[in-house]
Amino acid sequence: MGRPGLTLHRKFKHLALRLGGPYVARGVLELLWDAAYESGEERVGDALDIAVAVGWQGDPQQLADALSKAGGPGQAGFIEQVEEEPGIYRIHDLYDHAPRYVKRRVQLEA
Repeated sequence: MGRPGLTLHRKFKHLALRLGGPYVARGVLELLWDAAYESGEERVGDALDIAVAVGWQGDPQQLADALSKAGGPGQAGFIEQVEEEPGIYRIHDLYDHAPRYVKRRVQLEA
């Protein structure tokens, strides 16, 4: 679940503009985070994996670009490419913002 104030954040507003509205942006983020919280993994895969995780009906790369560029030039988006794996994405700062139960499960499994 998104933090209070998510929809007021500049990055969220950029994403909403790219995806066609705040309800679409919020839905995409919630579904993406749900998948990551369930797996306990920040790595979400390639653009197609992200599209499948959120039920995106459009171009998978358009979605990945919108999520990764939401922060603006030189700033982090909601996802970022894994440096060692071009074309593979992870959720930016997932563990910094994840609920306690996710962090705890990741620690227990480690």
